[in-house]
Amino acid sequence: MRCDTPVVCIVAGAGYGKTTLARQLDTADDRDFVWLELQRGDDDPVVFMRLLLDSLGCLMDLEDAADAAREPHPRSADKVLSALAAAASAHGRPIVLVIDDVELMGSEVAELLCEVLARLPSDFQTLLLGRTMPRELRLARRKIQGALEEFRAEELAFTVEEATSMFERLVPTTDPQWLTDLVDLTMGWPIGLHLAAMAAREGPVPLSTHEALAGD
Repeated sequence: MRCDTPVVCIVAGAGYGKTTLARQLDTADDRDFVWLELQRGDDDPVVFMRLLLDSLGCLMDLEDAADAAREPHPRSADKVLSALAAAASAHGRPIVLVIDDVELMGSEVAELLCEVLARLPSDFQTLLLGRTMPRELRLARRKIQGALEEFRAEELAFTVEEATSMFERLVPTTDPQWLTDLVDLTMGWPIGLHLAAMAAREGPVPLSTHEALAGD
């Protein structure tokens, strides 16, 4: 799933493997990856900037940006962004910043991140993972400009072939038609299919038993 756009979004509900997919990319890709996993309460712009600088600081010298972040006057934010962009450009290697649980981001943080994205060099990619994306990120404009690649539940859902491969690893024998119907019922929801496979290890399970797994 390697893309060359500056921003990549993976948007889907719980259980679609967003984080797993990003970690697989991290393992297989030769670019430098940095992870920022948001928590509830990380919706303050000052806190977010500190977390961002701490995360990227493992790859680049952000002393100037950190100094600017400690300044109290209004222009300090612009100085932080300029210093961050300069440090990213000087790094010399492509970077992928992964921000997980973007739906926890408040509007002010989203506006700040939008400014950050606008300053970063072309070889710096940001991978956004979340159940939803804040409108303040202005992603629709990026998509029109060709600067955004987006993956949603439809692309992450398992096909019958992918579900068959998973079931073959977990369940000795599975009726092909039953599995096809299960994929239709769950709409390919990966975690739902995995739970169904675990249940099937104990013996045949009527399809009606899995109606609660009908998508997320």
